[in-house]
Amino acid sequence: MLDAVIYQPITALGDCSLKISLPLLQLMGLRTAPLANSVMTSSGAYPGLAANSACGLLTDLARQLQKLQIEPRSLLTGYTRDLALYEEIQQFKQQFPACLVCVDPVLGDNGKMYGSLPAQALAAAVKLLKIADFVTPNATETQLLLGEKVSDWRTAAQKLQQLGAKNVLLKDWPAATDVGAGAGAEKNQSSGCNYFLSSTGEQYTSTFARYGIGEVTAYSGTGDCFAALFWGTYLRTGDYRRAMEQAGKLTGLAVRVSNDFWRKQAAAGKTTGPYSLLWQHCLPVLAQELAGEGGDFQWMNLSAKR
Repeated sequence: MLDAVIYQPITALGDCSLKISLPLLQLMGLRTAPLANSVMTSSGAYPGLAANSACGLLTDLARQLQKLQIEPRSLLTGYTRDLALYEEIQQFKQQFPACLVCVDPVLGDNGKMYGSLPAQALAAAVKLLKIADFVTPNATETQLLLGEKVSDWRTAAQKLQQLGAKNVLLKDWPAATDVGAGAGAEKNQSSGCNYFLSSTGEQYTSTFARYGIGEVTAYSGTGDCFAALFWGTYLRTGDYRRAMEQAGKLTGLAVRVSNDFWRKQAAAGKTTGPYSLLWQHCLPVLAQELAGEGGDFQWMNLSAKR
């Protein structure tokens, strides 16, 4: 059994997508098949990026898996530029109906769609919801997918389910005592919330601490880190509550490690940016946590559902 096919870009500059997802899932003891859907000179945080699509590789992989009689247990998507890549994902699900599809619709943040994406990518992402067993949008991406601002997270999640998604995880929403703060709220609070609505109507909420430097309250690669941690934990445990808690805690740790470095840079008067997760610092810390050294993540004691 192949635990996870990861279909995301590989970037030279900026730590995101495959550079984050692959090592995290491997550290969890999962058998992975990383496949670059594009090769990029940088993440979108850097100006002037160039990219080449790798369209066709997922189709080739599906053909090879069928010949080898290997069943993929899941597919994890991410940033997707080329419209043909969305079609490949649809076809992959048709070829492997039992394969769980976790769609991380990397479309935008801070109220705006990423300028590096073609305008048609939004409609393609909405269409992808029809095959999504799990979808993990942030507040901005939820707004883009729905075509409207919805402050009540439950309503937003239900609307995404009406578009086809089975289980909805709304990540990085403002924490609030009521449902009035949501996709339209600013990320200036000391904590945030992740909300989950299952296909059977179960609800779960987890909170996390925010860390920022000056006006910066988010780091490039944070969403990829959360999605990979959530998906890997869910595959190991089958427990979305535990997966949300683990993902929130460890993503917060990665942000804190990166934030400490950026603060030191700022204090020294050094020009910094673009701000991103510093994977060379984060990965050793997360590896220690996932191995259970100094943390409560005893992965080898978990009963993996194979």
